[in-house]
Amino acid sequence: MPPLRPSPRLVLAVALSILGFFPPAAQAQDDFQRYLLAAERLYESGENERALVQLERARGLARGLAQDVAVTLREGIFLADMGQSAKAQMAFREGLLLDPDAKLPLRVSPKLERDFEDVRTRVRKELGLSERSSPTPVKPQAAPPAPVVQTDRPRQPNLKAPEVELDPAYAPSAVAVAPSRIPVVPIVFAGVGVVAASVGAVMGLQSRSAVSQVRDSFAGDALPSVSELPGLSQQLEDARSQARLANVMFGTAALAAAGSVISYLLSPSGGERDVKEAR
Repeated sequence: MPPLRPSPRLVLAVALSILGFFPPAAQAQDDFQRYLLAAERLYESGENERALVQLERARGLARGLAQDVAVTLREGIFLADMGQSAKAQMAFREGLLLDPDAKLPLRVSPKLERDFEDVRTRVRKELGLSERSSPTPVKPQAAPPAPVVQTDRPRQPNLKAPEVELDPAYAPSAVAVAPSRIPVVPIVFAGVGVVAASVGAVMGLQSRSAVSQVRDSFAGDALPSVSELPGLSQQLEDARSQARLANVMFGTAALAAAGSVISYLLSPSGGERDVKEAR
């Protein structure tokens, strides 16, 4: 009996059927992820009811234990946010019964996290599982001491170079750093006194010269005429004015000299210098 040869059409049909089986499964997984992501986005925007609708669509496409737990725990979070705590705990219990070590997939409030852990504790007791204990920290092992190498050479002492004290860097003293202070105010007073005394001296000489001329006019045998008397009288009055101005200038010079001495003594440089000279 000759061997049976498969028909090419039959082989093609089987291949097409096999190839056509996988794309829907892959498409279903993609749809599952899209529905799950849409549910999370709606929950974050506060649309919990619409988030539950998308979650139900994802539940219909769930394949495997991990996807069932992912859907159930998200359902519990959405229900708790809507104030339905009893239904939320039921959803948490369902997910933890499938995977007692599952963790919440989204960030929640501390209170909801405590409620979730309470449900986990009850589920583990219900399943006869011991409570999870926190792992004990492993102490790092100390490194073994370095082996001592035996040698015939005598042991050298631990020689250490002597510490040399370095001279401190030169720091200029305050006297060297501080700039020299020129007593400006005493110099100004002295200058004013010199100028005033000079002007007073000039005015005094002019006044005395004018008075001498008037006296010389009356000293001879011939007296001045009547027409010369007004000029002599005016010259004598000018001499008196110059004399008064000379006296004012001399007084100003005396005050300026006194101010120069006082300001020099009151200035910091002058006072310190006098103290040093006295010592």
